Amino acid sequence: MNDKKIKEQLQQENIIVPESLQPEQMRKKLEQHKEANTTFSSLHPTHAVNWKKRMGQLAATVVIFLGCMQGFKLIQQQGATLLKAPNNSLHKMNTSTQEQSYEKAYKKLNSYNTASLENKQDQYADQAKDTTSSQKQTSNSTNVRTDGVDEGDFVKTDGNYIYAFRNSYDTNTVSKVEIFQADNTNPKKVSSISLADFKGFSITDMYIKDDKLLLIGQQSDLSKKDIKRIYESDGGNFENYQANSWSDSYGCLYKDVAVAKKAAINTNTIYTRTIIYNVSNKEHPILETSTFQDGTLEETRMVENVLYVISSRSFSPDKINKKEPATYIPQVCGQVLNERDVYVEEKETGCNYTVLSSYDVTQKKYIDQKADYGNSSMLYMGKENLYILSMKNEYLTKDSTNTDAMQQEHIVKYSYTNGSMNRMASGTVNGYIFNDYCVDEQNGYLRVVTTYYNTDGIPKNGLFVLDSNLKQVGSIKGLAKNETIYSARFTGDMAYFVTYRNTDPLFTVDLSDPENPVLMGALKLPGHSDYLHPVTDTLLLGIGEETTSNGTTVGLKLSLYDISNPKKVKEISKKVLKNYDDTEVLYNPNALYINTEKKEFGFCVESYGKGTKDYGGYDYLLYNYDEAKGLTLKAKNVLIKDNTGYQELQARGFRIENDFYIVSVAEKIKAMCVKE
Repeated sequence: MNDKKIKEQLQQENIIVPESLQPEQMRKKLEQHKEANTTFSSLHPTHAVNWKKRMGQLAATVVIFLGCMQGFKLIQQQGATLLKAPNNSLHKMNTSTQEQSYEKAYKKLNSYNTASLENKQDQYADQAKDTTSSQKQTSNSTNVRTDGVDEGDFVKTDGNYIYAFRNSYDTNTVSKVEIFQADNTNPKKVSSISLADFKGFSITDMYIKDDKLLLIGQQSDLSKKDIKRIYESDGGNFENYQANSWSDSYGCLYKDVAVAKKAAINTNTIYTRTIIYNVSNKEHPILETSTFQDGTLEETRMVENVLYVISSRSFSPDKINKKEPATYIPQVCGQVLNERDVYVEEKETGCNYTVLSSYDVTQKKYIDQKADYGNSSMLYMGKENLYILSMKNEYLTKDSTNTDAMQQEHIVKYSYTNGSMNRMASGTVNGYIFNDYCVDEQNGYLRVVTTYYNTDGIPKNGLFVLDSNLKQVGSIKGLAKNETIYSARFTGDMAYFVTYRNTDPLFTVDLSDPENPVLMGALKLPGHSDYLHPVTDTLLLGIGEETTSNGTTVGLKLSLYDISNPKKVKEISKKVLKNYDDTEVLYNPNALYINTEKKEFGFCVESYGKGTKDYGGYDYLLYNYDEAKGLTLKAKNVLIKDNTGYQELQARGFRIENDFYIVSVAEKIKAMCVKE
């Protein structure tokens, strides 16, 4: 659709578009920003990706506003009748609701069946992804968002052995996992797990729980071999595998082969698969379980013995058949979800479900499955509840009542107890949420920081407090105009968040009275912190980028803040790493090692060379922090000196007792015990 057609359509639909959001104005802004970043981005591909991500967020309103308007108008014209899921209470659907769930879901999807191809485009913009993580890192811990809620990563350890995976991205190799024995010398590889029998499977997350190794990722359409292996036997004697390996542990076997085949072969082409190995014998891991659910993988979490998997399942309206629920209702292990577990809210749009499952690793069985009609873009998991976050959009017309924001985050709350999930409430906040560190639950309240736009097209920022029913009870709005959220952290009754344009204001908010939050201060400094981590009750660590007054990045920045006085937060130590351009910590907190007992933290950094012979490389840096001494470099380990092959490398550091280990993954997996 060109600019002329867009303008004509806007006029016909009586839509107000601010001057700053006119197509030609936004095109100019994007081009100007692109030109300003061309030189730096060409030197640093990772930063180019980050810039695109952030510009996508800043321009999300315009993209959705202009490209998806017709689809929303079509929905309004057709006036589809939808099931409204009860809010504000423990949700147990009654019999009449159960009888209607499939019917309402079918009608919802079928309402799109007459839409033109132009109107079937994606209606939602992509989003980037004290609940503070534990300040004491055990041998098995990844730096996580919430204490007691583990997150998947490509390196894990049980305190005696180290596990690491590497994915295959070509047809000549396969994804694999390697197991190393940890000692105070170089770790010895004891075994390797090849995933050759799961071609098309790409690992995203890995967990180790006792003697169970869990691999979760995506796989393209199930092959005929998969279907035959999984479904054409109810005794577990699958082709090419020993019965005692596969057994009956799928937890989703069918007695009726015909039904199984029909369930497995549907319009979906992407599955989220979980593969579990028994590693009680580290030298001979045994494949124990393989399960799958519909859709692309969004998030995973693990609490004690229960694995929670969130995926996103799309359906094609022109392929649904009312008599076959599998064509419009998600499946877990080839079984269509029960009607009582399918939720559709009245205002939900699109053709997607968020699919939630909980799996008991010890019992080798599913505990619960849910499907929530609508997109999911992010997961925040507290100690008692999980929250599904997705961006919605307000199109401002002359009759609009919400003039504060053209975007809203839709939030769905589920309680979880030992794998049992119950839908509790849903609500919205203005703006978009940068990542799950911008969300925090405490004492029944949900605290959220967002960036939002209204009709003037100028970004603003706010903090919102929602009660247990997700009703807004407190807020601070209109902060840092023309800036956007870069990072946030909640610690008890305090909130800290960073916005950025040319300087880095670190805002401090007192939430001791949740319904009346108070802005305590804003410390302005050059650059920005992309990640914040409380290392003591009075010290806050920031990791980000140092910039000049015109926004040019000159290197990585480490900051140590004294937060003992919320009204007068001070930066007491700063290190600018001019030789390094990037670190994974900026967009993935799992990449940070932190140990408050030893007052140290570590992370992998990347540099790009300036000369024709120096191609840059990767180093692992280990720092000490101290209130009196500030930040001091403790150790530097060179991982790749001259990156002549332009290898992409990831690395994790951790301690097992007093020994420090680094595991890196590039063209191969390396594990080392380093001397400090």
